[in-house]
Amino acid sequence: MQDVILFTHQNTVVNNFVSWTLDNYAGQAALPITNDHFYELPKGQLLHAVAIIPTTDITLSIGSSPGAADIQPAIFVKANEPLLTTIGRYAAFAPVKIFFTGIDSDALVTFFKF
Repeated sequence: MQDVILFTHQNTVVNNFVSWTLDNYAGQAALPITNDHFYELPKGQLLHAVAIIPTTDITLSIGSSPGAADIQPAIFVKANEPLLTTIGRYAAFAPVKIFFTGIDSDALVTFFKF
């Protein structure tokens, strides 16, 4: 199973707003998101890996809480070049949140799940 999320980042003087679009094999649906940039893995699913293609150079880290880097330590990702990183998280008994730090421009994020 694969989900694709498109980050659209809009800077304003007042705040930053991030919207995600979720595409999956069953169709399309909007996925509301906070400025914490998290993806919630549904109960019973395994998130194997994530592919990220940013539109500008970024330094990305992935963690189990906002700002954490326990899943993927900070790594430089060049604009328009995909980064594939193993996540290896299983939401056995409850949904699990995966937080992304450093995405400050549009980015295509593909989730590879089982």
